[in-house]
Amino acid sequence: MEYLFGLDIGTSSTKAIAFDLKGNVISKCNIGYPILNPKSSWSEQNPEEMLEAVINSIKGVVNENDNKQSKLLAVSFSSAMHGIIAVNKNVDKLTDCIIWADTVRNIRKV
Repeated sequence: MEYLFGLDIGTSSTKAIAFDLKGNVISKCNIGYPILNPKSSWSEQNPEEMLEAVINSIKGVVNENDNKQSKLLAVSFSSAMHGIIAVNKNVDKLTDCIIWADTVRNIRKV
């Protein structure tokens, strides 16, 4: 069986799904993660948790279909949110992912 794979990295979870060529859902996986609010009006997420959700949701859907000796034809990724992670010159993380829902208007000192 041939199938298509889609992944959406969202604000509250990462969703992975596989469809057959007629558009029927074959398998899906949804892994959630929290929005962190360390201070009033701050909205952040842990990038390691998000990456883990991406990896595990891909594995969950693809492994289930590989066991059926299926053939993956196409992959689509989406992410409607935007965010920023401050890093130092060694690319060490200085902040969590500051997401679109953060309403702080002043520059935060890291």
